[in-house]
Amino acid sequence: MYNIAQALCAAEAPEVQHELDAVRREIVDQVSRNRPVVEPSPGVFTPLPKKIKQCDWTDFQLTPEITISPLVAGHLVPRDLVNRLLKLHRMQVSVVTSLIRG
Repeated sequence: MYNIAQALCAAEAPEVQHELDAVRREIVDQVSRNRPVVEPSPGVFTPLPKKIKQCDWTDFQLTPEITISPLVAGHLVPRDLVNRLLKLHRMQVSVVTSLIRG
């Protein structure tokens, strides 16, 4: 699902996808340079508890590097990067949803 959303957004709104990819790479770079923290605080990636609900494509993966790796839990990431990633992800969801609904 992640790859399909990336491809659709890149075809329809390449500037959004390009910026989303750049922010994602910047976050992964930040995570790889920082040590994990013990106490979660704003801007810290922590594993979310599993909820029993229908999985929607928008919940599936924000970015595989962050979603899949347990090594990133508790790493500090600047709040502005987190906000940019979330904003761009919402834009991507909007682009892909509009394509699906036609």
